[in-house]
Amino acid sequence: MSKGGVIPAEALLDLRRRLDDLAPRDPGRRIIIEGAANMYGVSRATVYRALAVQLRLKGCAGLIGANLAKPRVQTWSGIVKSSRR
Repeated sequence: MSKGGVIPAEALLDLRRRLDDLAPRDPGRRIIIEGAANMYGVSRATVYRALAVQLRLKGCAGLIGANLAKPRVQTWSGIVKSSRR
């Protein structure tokens, strides 16, 4: 049992997996969040915030990898086509 206010990434992944199994308005979600908050000595809001940050980072990682493979330079024909619309 940790009382430092830091929630390990593995715990957040497990928490996310457990929450994904429940409906968005399921009362069991609150119980799970409260249990995690008590375990790590943080508030429920901190747990929700950590989950939101994790979700944003997870979504950005896929975009970064996808953008690296595509050139950002537009060809002259593409510029002409877009200007005619």
